Amino acid sequence: MDEKTTYEIQFNESFTVRMQTENEPMSPEEFDKAAFEAVLADLVLRAKDESDGGENPEDLWRWVCTQLGTALQNTVFAEEDGQSEQDPLDTLIHAAFKLKGAASEDSGDSEEEETITPVHLLEHLLTYIHQENQIESVLYVARMNDGTITSGWTDLAHTEAIGLLEVGKLQVVKEMWNDWAPR
Repeated sequence: MDEKTTYEIQFNESFTVRMQTENEPMSPEEFDKAAFEAVLADLVLRAKDESDGGENPEDLWRWVCTQLGTALQNTVFAEEDGQSEQDPLDTLIHAAFKLKGAASEDSGDSEEEETITPVHLLEHLLTYIHQENQIESVLYVARMNDGTITSGWTDLAHTEAIGLLEVGKLQVVKEMWNDWAPR
């Protein structure tokens, strides 16, 4: 005789999700993962079916990603700048970068603690540029393959460019001291 196990998630006192399994009982974490996977699969199928007149798929996936980012804001993946609450989509991006770095560390692909390629860094910057009013100006310093150093900046006074470079230098020094551990 097949044993069925029913799992429940109570949400906001007015919404209950029930899932039934015909396999062996699951741990709470296994149940949550299976339920999450089932809901995502259902969303994918609905988005495909409704692409001809239903909810805009981009709006649906923006909502899904916002929910994930909101959930991640109470974890180690939230950036702690202490100034303001981070946008949930930025939290999701930050978490993805951290996890991608951790995945490359686990696979042994990374020589350092976290490898950040120029493409990776610029894609991260572009996510902020594409969000309205997130980036006012940009300054870069790059080392080319032949070893030459080049720099460029947006419409800034020379003193502003020097100031941004100085602040960037101080941030690198602070990061260096945070990473340093006495032996």
